[in-house]
Amino acid sequence: MPAPTASPLSGRRMTYLDQYANTLAASFRVEQIRREVQSEQDQVRYLDSLLSQARQTAAGLEAALQAQPPASLEAATALLKQQYEQSDALRQRQAAEGLAYRRATGLTAEERLALTPTGRVSAAEALSAAERLIRDPNTTPEKAQAALAMAKSTLAGTPGLERLDAALSGVERAGGARRQAPRARALSPQEAAQQEALQQVFESTYFAGPSGIVGGYDGKAVADARKATAAPKSTSFATAEDAFEAALGAVANGRLERADFQTDEDFAYAKEVYSEAKAKKAYRNDQRANFENAVLTAREQVAQLEEERAKQVGLTYDDPAQEAIRRELEARGFKFAPRGAPDEWKNAYVQYQGTPDHAVYLGAHERVADAVAKGQPIAPSSRAENIVTTFTMMKQRRGDPISIADIRTQLDKVGIEGRLQDDAIAFAMAY
Repeated sequence: MPAPTASPLSGRRMTYLDQYANTLAASFRVEQIRREVQSEQDQVRYLDSLLSQARQTAAGLEAALQAQPPASLEAATALLKQQYEQSDALRQRQAAEGLAYRRATGLTAEERLALTPTGRVSAAEALSAAERLIRDPNTTPEKAQAALAMAKSTLAGTPGLERLDAALSGVERAGGARRQAPRARALSPQEAAQQEALQQVFESTYFAGPSGIVGGYDGKAVADARKATAAPKSTSFATAEDAFEAALGAVANGRLERADFQTDEDFAYAKEVYSEAKAKKAYRNDQRANFENAVLTAREQVAQLEEERAKQVGLTYDDPAQEAIRRELEARGFKFAPRGAPDEWKNAYVQYQGTPDHAVYLGAHERVADAVAKGQPIAPSSRAENIVTTFTMMKQRRGDPISIADIRTQLDKVGIEGRLQDDAIAFAMAY
C-alpha cells in the first residue's frame, strides 16, 4: 500500500491553528487587563468619594467651632455700663452702711460739745450729759466707750467722775439691751447670682474672638505661664510654648504620635503640655479644633483614607488606556521601567525593543541629554561620526529622505559594524 502523500496545507494548518490560538489568547488577555485596570480605577474613585466626604465632615466640624467675632462697640459699651451701675450701687450701699456705722459708734459734734465744759456748759452739766449718754439704751457699746473716754479726758478732776464707770458697768451687769451698731450687709443670694452672671458675661465677652482664651482668666494664666516656662534641657524645645505648637502641628492628622517628633523626650514633653492645655482649656479660640474629640476623630479618618488611597495601584498611572496597553506589551515580553525610576525615559522607545534600532534610539537620547547637561554642542569626534555627518548632509542637500537603514548601508560599505555602527547612527540622530 503506497504511503500517504503529505498535503501542501498540512504544515500550514498547524501554523494557522497556532496563530488563531495566540490571537484568541491575546484577546482574552486584553479583556482581562481592561477589567483589572477598570477595577483599580473604580477603587480609586470609591476612595476619593469617601475621602471627599470625610474632608467635608472635618471641615464642617472645624467651621462650627470657629470663634465668634469680638463684641461690637455698642454691646461692649452696654456691658461696661451695666457693670459700672452694679459696682456703683454696691459702692453707694457700702458708703451708706459705713456712715451709719460711724454715726452709731462715734460721737457727733453736738455730743462732743455737750461733753466739753465751756463758758456755756459747766463741768457738772457735762458730767450729767455723759452719764445720760452712757446709760441710754440706744447708745451702742462703742459709743458708750467713746463717751467715757472723752469725759475722762475733758472732765479730769471733776467730782463724781467715777459715776461714769459705775454707770457703764451697771448697764452691763443689769443685762440691759443696748442697740448694736449696724454692720455691713452681705450680698443676698439674688444679688450674688446677678453679680456672678454679669461677671461671666463680661469674661465671655472679653475673651471672645479668635485670640481669646477658651478657659477665660484661669486658662489665660496657664497659657501665659507656658510662654515663660523653659523646656527641659533633654528636649529640643526652648519653651513649653514651643512644645505646645509642635503638638498642635502633630494633631493635624488627628493623632499625637511619636513619629511626629525627633526624640522620645520631645514626644513625652509635648504630650504633657498638650494634655495640660486641654484639661485647663489654656488655648485660643482659633486653636479649639485641635482639642475637640469630634474634630480629631474626623481628621484621623481623613488621614487613614489618604494612607489607603496612596497605596492604590490605580494611582501609579494617569491614563487607564495607556496602562492597559503597557500591561499587554509586558505580557508579550516588552520591559518597562517603573514609574519614577531614573531610566523611566526609556519607556518612550519601548516599541523598538527586540530590534537593532533600540540601542540606537537610546544612544541618541543619552547623547542629547549629556550635551544639554554640559552645555556643549554635539560635534563629530571620530571617523565613523565624520562619515555619517558627511552622508546625512549630502542627503539633506539633495532633499532625499534619511533612514537608519540608509545609514547602516553606507557604514557597511566602509566596514563599520556592530557597536561602532550603532554609536555612529545614534550620533547622527542626535546631531
